[in-house]
Amino acid sequence: MLSLLLYWQAVASVPTAEPATEATATPTAEPATGPSLRGQPLPQAPARVDPGTLERHAWRGTGFFQIHVGAMVPLGGQRPGAGTVASAGGGVQLGWRVHPVFALGVGLTTFLHDHDETLATDSAGNTVEVRDFGRMTLFDPAFVRFFVPTRRRIEPRFDVGVLLGSYRPPLAGSPRLAGGVRAGAGLDVWIGPSFSLDFGVDPRLIIVDGRAGVSLQAGMGATVHW
Repeated sequence: MLSLLLYWQAVASVPTAEPATEATATPTAEPATGPSLRGQPLPQAPARVDPGTLERHAWRGTGFFQIHVGAMVPLGGQRPGAGTVASAGGGVQLGWRVHPVFALGVGLTTFLHDHDETLATDSAGNTVEVRDFGRMTLFDPAFVRFFVPTRRRIEPRFDVGVLLGSYRPPLAGSPRLAGGVRAGAGLDVWIGPSFSLDFGVDPRLIIVDGRAGVSLQAGMGATVHW
């Protein structure tokens, strides 16, 4: 009887196993899909570039066209080569930038050069004083422009050129041949990739009838580059 009681106590002390439950599946993230180079050949390497062909300065274009205005101031000399009036003048230039440091071009400038006075009789028979101005029109058959290339917006330049044109004297005189040389300096201020404003001075030696005079042109221009 004692052994039977001990048996039931041992059975009662054994924990009862709980019924099995289904395991909850944990969702797993799907692998990301995207372009892959696996199994594909690498792109071809770019062609080798000669370092000597690389640009070392800012792009300044090849051709240029300028419209300029300025003041012409006589500095001295012998008439008719020397002017006698300070006047406004204007002109155009067309050039080709052969190299970052120099360009070739042609140009045209016109301005009032001198004046003269005389007495005349008007329709009423009165004596009046008549004043007239002579005009100089000079063509640049060729000029050379040297640049100091920079990567900044301001670029210094220097000009040397020959002059050939006509001088019309005051008081209806017959036109005469004029020639000379000029040398100048200025600054090109780049506003955009293809446009600049230009400021400069341009001393000119002008010869008419074998007599020379010196004038100074100072002004500004607007230039389109391409």
